[in-house]
Amino acid sequence: MFLVTFIGAYAQPPKKFYCRYGGNGYDEGNDVKQTLDGGYIITGSTSSIGQGNTDMYLLKLDSMGQVKFQKTFGGVSNEIGKSIVQLADSSYVMAGYTSSSGVGGYDVFLVKADKTGNLIWQKTYGGGATGILPIVWMQQPMEVL
Repeated sequence: MFLVTFIGAYAQPPKKFYCRYGGNGYDEGNDVKQTLDGGYIITGSTSSIGQGNTDMYLLKLDSMGQVKFQKTFGGVSNEIGKSIVQLADSSYVMAGYTSSSGVGGYDVFLVKADKTGNLIWQKTYGGGATGILPIVWMQQPMEVL
């Protein structure tokens, strides 16, 4: 379970909320971004839901922190989400690590999900890359690097 605190800075009165997300297992949020609809997306890892020890976690919140959906990605071992972006078509790309597939150890794990969190594709880049921090960022015009 992890705690998220948001304080919005807008022309209207500030919005503030404190929420806990996750379940009875180990859950962590590693990256949060505001979405095109004014809500938030979070990626991290969870052992509360999913199919492996830990799975990459995608959590979509509305502007006041209410859960719109939560999804997990990964295999039978461990996946960790470290970075997330939203694309112009409202889909999401997450970067992290996996030990469920690849060449061994922890390999870079990229996942693309549609605007409702359904898997579009996932890719693994091997080499036992735990020393490499997987980060996904945007370049104009909205290309995933």
